[in-house]
Amino acid sequence: MTTIRLQTNQNRLIATLRHAFTQASMLGELLQNARRAKARHIHITAEGDTLTVSDDGEGIADLQALICIAESGWDEELKARENPFGIGVLSTLYFARSLRVHSLDKVFRSTTTAVINGEEIEVISAPARVGTEIRLCGVEAPYSGPPLAE
Repeated sequence: MTTIRLQTNQNRLIATLRHAFTQASMLGELLQNARRAKARHIHITAEGDTLTVSDDGEGIADLQALICIAESGWDEELKARENPFGIGVLSTLYFARSLRVHSLDKVFRSTTTAVINGEEIEVISAPARVGTEIRLCGVEAPYSGPPLAE
């Protein structure tokens, strides 16, 4: 008897997921995460090819949760209510060259390629802040036309 089971080509899956996102859905994912973190204020800046989204929400205690596909890191009540997929920050990796995340007293910086390739990313201590700031550098314009800031 021969048996088979579901398998996943992780690298191909991650590469293919690029087609599931747009720059608009990427921004929507970041805003939704801020809302879920109970942010009362969300600040978005675009300067050159850099997009920064910061909020005053609860913050992220474990930054690994941001880059763990299909594990949202949200509490059980929110999971039951909203069924988050756990792909929010993944969407940013396809439209930027690098990202920096600062939440509470932790920060990491990385190229998006390193995250997609599963490389180890160092998380370091940083001055404490309220909420989370995600800075994306080298953001691709959604179309040829006005710069990102416009």
